[in-house]
Amino acid sequence: MKKSVFCIIIFILIIAFAGCSDDNIPTYERNETEDKIHIGLSFDSYVIERWQRDRDVFVYTAEELGAEVNVQNANGDVEKQISQIEYFIEKEMDVIVIIAVDSKACREVVEKAKEADIKIVAYDRLLITSDVDLYISFDNEKVGTLMAEALKANVPEGGNIITIFGPTTDHNVQLVEQGYRDVMKDANMNEIYSVNAVNWLAEEAYYAVNEALMVTSEIGGVFCGNDNLATEAVRALSENRMAGSVVVTGQDADLAACQRIVEGTQTM
Repeated sequence: MKKSVFCIIIFILIIAFAGCSDDNIPTYERNETEDKIHIGLSFDSYVIERWQRDRDVFVYTAEELGAEVNVQNANGDVEKQISQIEYFIEKEMDVIVIIAVDSKACREVVEKAKEADIKIVAYDRLLITSDVDLYISFDNEKVGTLMAEALKANVPEGGNIITIFGPTTDHNVQLVEQGYRDVMKDANMNEIYSVNAVNWLAEEAYYAVNEALMVTSEIGGVFCGNDNLATEAVRALSENRMAGSVVVTGQDADLAACQRIVEGTQTM
């Protein structure tokens, strides 16, 4: 049973991470005599558009495979997320999937879940102080590398750069920043303003751009930790009649970001 549970969880996560549509989700043959698998899915928040897509694909795929999913949203609150995981333990879930608010804060509650023989999956964000059964994510350092390369290729030498990273509590942010800095360390560019957006709040990007513009109006590029941050960065640039003339990078393929790329106000 445990082996079957984990095979199905891996299958669901691969589908969700790949972002498959209903039309091209592959089939998985389930033994109808097996007990229904119960999955607890704990999200950091839905501030990032991508999490809403991932939730829908995950739940749809799990239900197609005969599993039940209980979805909880912590709204960026660490203590609330810990409480939700404790609730999953009380409900004797087979698996708990965690998109962590804080990569270090769940150690004790994860230990409690493991003692109850519940499988733990770290989804996208590694629980760096916890013993998890599975971690699935992108190559986040490579993401930072690609974004930095886009800036380096499109911003003239000597240009001024704004960097808006995600929160320091998200382990992926450190990896993205490492990839970015490895590329930019030899670039002839000036990082004039840098900030970490607490809880991925997009407004932080809007304020960062406006703060940087108080230092200088000569902005060559803006590195944004995700497309939601890029939305607010571009809004600030638009209000200053600079949208389209400044290189802006993001990630997650939000619909609005894809539209901006077509319009020419976001580069990546």
